[in-house]
Amino acid sequence: MTTTHSSPSKAQIAQLSYIIRETSSVAETIKGVNHYFSVAEISSDASRINKITVSGQEKLSGGKTFASSFQGIYKDLQNAEIIAHNALVAISMLREEYNRNVAVFRPFASYCTMAAFKPVLNITAGAFVKNPSLTELVNFRGVSVADIHLRSSEFFRESDIPPHDPRFDATALFLAYFAGPLPQMPSSSSVSVPLHTPFSFTVSAKNNVSLPPEKLTVTQ
Repeated sequence: MTTTHSSPSKAQIAQLSYIIRETSSVAETIKGVNHYFSVAEISSDASRINKITVSGQEKLSGGKTFASSFQGIYKDLQNAEIIAHNALVAISMLREEYNRNVAVFRPFASYCTMAAFKPVLNITAGAFVKNPSLTELVNFRGVSVADIHLRSSEFFRESDIPPHDPRFDATALFLAYFAGPLPQMPSSSSVSVPLHTPFSFTVSAKNNVSLPPEKLTVTQ
């Protein structure tokens, strides 16, 4: 995905690309989904790194926003297993967009290739082991750029998808994930998905609440 800010609470998703893989006892279906969104503003860092502009997003999206595309995204991703490189950030970004649409993002499970392959690649940066980039993961798994180009065109039904486009990256991750046996993801890197319990608030409880004047109100 491409976002307008590095902080999930401040960011909007400007482009969301994912590959859906469904299997049954008789068949396997794989399809790519890509959304461009119109956004309100873009931070200077995001504009510089992602090469996106507000006017450019308006043109690419045809004026569509995340909210206007939400029902289709919800149907695709809710209760799915989310596989991502840096799943914590990806899920945090999606949670914020879901919150804005008065919904809870609740994946069935998640797998973070960055966390899982960090101890396997064991790439040092000074005294520390750094998180592997997607490019480093792809190289380690023996996936070629030619294969990524070929399969991204197949999945997303569009030719000449450039490197680092979210569609290109989604394809690269897909091929790397299925390139061989997978290491177990460290338990400390798992993404917590809290369940929401019913909430009730009685009239008597409401009458006992003390709030600063002219600051907050409570409605039943």
